[in-house]
Amino acid sequence: MAKSFRSTPGVHVSSNADPEDNVVEESASIDDVRYLPAEGYNGNPPKFPLPVAIAFENEKVRDYFRKRELAIWRDWWKSPQANAWVDEPWRWHTIALAARHFVACEITSKASDRALLHRFLSDIGLTSLGLKSNGWKILPQEEIEALLNPPSVAVVEGHTVELPPVRERRLRAVK
Repeated sequence: MAKSFRSTPGVHVSSNADPEDNVVEESASIDDVRYLPAEGYNGNPPKFPLPVAIAFENEKVRDYFRKRELAIWRDWWKSPQANAWVDEPWRWHTIALAARHFVACEITSKASDRALLHRFLSDIGLTSLGLKSNGWKILPQEEIEALLNPPSVAVVEGHTVELPPVRERRLRAVK
């Protein structure tokens, strides 16, 4: 049985993971992982769901803040993670709040603000632990296709052998 890699609902991922841990444990089943193409998302981002931040009385600061959070929003929607976000509209508000908080941390950054930003980034899958807790793994598109569509024949000792479907091959290894 594959090890569980998803975090418990309501529990935030820890910060003790090795960033080189390529996100999802190798023992996880191919059916347990959502592969995201490293090439990123090529669709259009949805409309930014938050109103203009009114915390700034200075109009120039407010305009800069808005332009910057919209730029972050657009950049993040080019990431591999956006391939998952597009199917999860319930997450868009959190992504927008993370973008807003990212800009706020650029302006003034207390330790508590940076910690909250890290939690936001993990929740939306923009950290290695966030990828792992969401069950996502980033790979080049051609590797994803090879994993999801393995060959149906193999050459064994010079003879072509038809292979059973992948699911049956995995089940046979367990029997």
